Amino acid sequence: MSSMDDKIRRSKEQQHAEGHGEKRKSGYSSSSSGSSSQIDRINAELAKPNLSDSARKALQEKKRKLGG
Repeated sequence: MSSMDDKIRRSKEQQHAEGHGEKRKSGYSSSSSGSSSQIDRINAELAKPNLSDSARKALQEKKRKLGG
């Protein structure tokens, strides 16, 4: 009986993995969406009060290169 349970569990896991993969593929619409999320992450880092001056300058330069 446990053999049958294992087959069912594996089948469900495989279906879940395939369904999740399809959703992920359709989520990539363009390359510009990636750079805006990078800018968002940079802005979040820049908002931190304990950021060193050198790190802040490096993040601002990276943000400028991304077009933000």
